Amino acid sequence: LVKREVVRVVTPGTVIENTLLTDTKNNYLGAVYIDGLNHAGVAFVDITTGKVSSTEFDGEDCIQKVINELGTYAPSELLISCEKSQLPEIEKYTYEKPSTVMSFGESSRFDFATAKGYCAECFGTDRADTLSSYRYATCAIGALFSYVIETQKTDLSYIKELDFYTDGKYVGLDFN
Repeated sequence: LVKREVVRVVTPGTVIENTLLTDTKNNYLGAVYIDGLNHAGVAFVDITTGKVSSTEFDGEDCIQKVINELGTYAPSELLISCEKSQLPEIEKYTYEKPSTVMSFGESSRFDFATAKGYCAECFGTDRADTLSSYRYATCAIGALFSYVIETQKTDLSYIKELDFYTDGKYVGLDFN
C-alpha cells in the first residue's frame, strides 16, 4: 500500500503555480486583527516572494484605515479576527470586493505569544523583539504564518523580508 496524505492545501491566497497567477500583480494573503474599534493590525504576505508587509492603526478612524489598506493590497484571501457582524464596514467591503475570499472569526490564529515566536523564527530575535512593541501588527503577522504553516505543510524558512511601516510613511488612498 502507498501512504497518502495531504501535502498542501491550495487556497486563493496560497496559490504558487505560475499558470494560476498573473505576472503583473502580487497574490496577497492578508490578515486583520481588530481589538475593539480603535485598534487594528494588518499584515499581508505574498508566499511566492516571501515578503511580508504590516502596520497597525489606532484611533476612531482605524477601521477606515484598515479598509484603505485592503484596497491598496487587494488580497486574494483575508483572515479576520472577529465576526463579520462586529464590523459592518468590513462586511460592506466584502460585498464590494467579491474577488477576495474572507474568513471571519479566526481569533485563535491571532495569539500574540505564538505570533512573536513565528516572527523570531523568520526575522530573528532582535527584529521580533522590536516588532512585538506593535502588538496588533504582530498578531496579524502571526495569523498569516499560522495559516501558511497549516495550508502549505511546510516551515517558514523562505519568509525573510518584512516591511513594517507606520501610518504616514506612504500616501493614503481613500477607497470609499
